Amino acid sequence: MLCCGTCDSKNRHDEANFNEAMCGEVTPDADTALAAGERKLHVPSLPSQTVPSPASAPPPPGEPTAFATAAEPPSVELDKSKVNADGAAKAAPPPPPKMFLPKLEGKITPDQFRQCWDMNTNWIAYGSLTGSYEPFAEREVESFGNWQPETLGLAFTCRKGQKGEYDTAPNQDNFSLAEFKNGWRMACCMDGHGSFGQLVATMAVQTLPYLVSQCSWKEEDIPDILVEAYESIHSHITAIADADGWSVDTSGCTAVMVLWKDQKAYVSHVGDSRCVIGSQSKLLHESKDHKPSMDSEKKRIEQLGGEVHTEAYSDGWMEHRIFVKDTEKPGLSMSRSIGDTMVKDIGVIATPDVRYVNFSAEHKPFMILASDGVWEFMTSDTVVKAATSTLQGQGLKKTTQDLYEAALQCWRNAETDYCDDITAVIVQFP
Repeated sequence: MLCCGTCDSKNRHDEANFNEAMCGEVTPDADTALAAGERKLHVPSLPSQTVPSPASAPPPPGEPTAFATAAEPPSVELDKSKVNADGAAKAAPPPPPKMFLPKLEGKITPDQFRQCWDMNTNWIAYGSLTGSYEPFAEREVESFGNWQPETLGLAFTCRKGQKGEYDTAPNQDNFSLAEFKNGWRMACCMDGHGSFGQLVATMAVQTLPYLVSQCSWKEEDIPDILVEAYESIHSHITAIADADGWSVDTSGCTAVMVLWKDQKAYVSHVGDSRCVIGSQSKLLHESKDHKPSMDSEKKRIEQLGGEVHTEAYSDGWMEHRIFVKDTEKPGLSMSRSIGDTMVKDIGVIATPDVRYVNFSAEHKPFMILASDGVWEFMTSDTVVKAATSTLQGQGLKKTTQDLYEAALQCWRNAETDYCDDITAVIVQFP
């Protein structure tokens, strides 16, 4: 059975402080960041803007601009809105980013989802919105097409936690798995928070494959497609919530999504749901959690007027949360998310990091996507090493069950009546 080895190190938390957790981060050599020139850079505001590359940037203001002249040019009054103070023509604004995905108009109906799955996927499965509110119950699954996870190298668990003795909260985690007609596969894991977190997470795990499956892409466009998909889903869910009378001011979800084919994977995420890729007990890739403790994330939030508060515990643990200036809200512990409109203007963006990972099939690589119900007490290295051993000896299903039981035991060791929702998706690459 998997063992975290760190269960006793975090007993300092009470129930209110277990919404999210900060995890360690590494960037292995096998993890190749996309070069800046290979895709658009999205600035931390919504909707996203595109920063022009040096090759396509307009001439700097003040440089002479050639105009056709007559022998005796007439006297013309300059349009001051089109020139700088020195008389030079203003640079044209950058063109809007290229749009790859269909525009979402209104709520997507069950029939529209089904039509999309029939036309664009070989199979798809995701957690249903309804299900038992009993602690530790497994989320029910809806599937379409030729869905046979045991023959596809896939296994998963999505179980409700127990948030207090009289817990009536829903499971706010969700996941989806899909194979598109072009052979690319997708895995998603979302972790909701706030009063309507399960709605946000469930809409996100369905809408991401819905959008991406309708797009004809070239591989070099994938990073831009994924950025557009996350930001489009954030806007879509916000609009649906407004129209239906529920709020995403302080409700949202973290997300990790991987698009892969053969030995190539594009890993995207916002927040602290995490993806690890391992092989023969070695950690090949670990997505870097978006936390307000990160210098770059904190800098963006503070520059846009937000505040990051830090609380120190007696055992040395430091907890960082984001607040609107001069308020006690919302106390968010991740620096990127889908939803959470209260903090979008202060830099809690829905723009994902996207990484390209290449791996060798001969080394029997595998991938784990999980919510922080797994990562709260277990490091990526620990999980990869233990999963390698179990996969080789007992297979995918047993590995997934062991991972869940190890995470659950860690929560029980640390807390008397609190356990976060726990979701894990394991993919064994062919």
